[in-house]
Amino acid sequence: MQDVSIFQLANRQARWLMARQSVIAENIAHVSSPGYRAVDVLPFAETLERTSLDVTATSARHMRLASDEARPIGKRFQKSPETSHSGNTVSLDQQLVLANEVRQAYAVNASIVKSMHRLLTSAAKA
Repeated sequence: MQDVSIFQLANRQARWLMARQSVIAENIAHVSSPGYRAVDVLPFAETLERTSLDVTATSARHMRLASDEARPIGKRFQKSPETSHSGNTVSLDQQLVLANEVRQAYAVNASIVKSMHRLLTSAAKA
């Protein structure tokens, strides 16, 4: 089966969400570590701008593009309005809100992939 760009995009977002969930879990694990600064990944839009999605060639006469290279997802320090007396910038409430955003984004991502799969399956049966 040929690659469909929506599946590549969904794959990229799922990998980005996985990286973000990992960073959030690390922040929560260090909630009481003195001097720890909360981090987050770069926004998905920035990650997407730094990567390219390949167009699938359906004919031998189509132009070939460079192969899609996996690039690491960048991290940055979070802007935190509060800092504890120990220098820790992790806000547990903020991290839980971010974790919920990731959960919701995973659900949307899975829903889109499932819908596209059903569409392709029904088109193949017809």
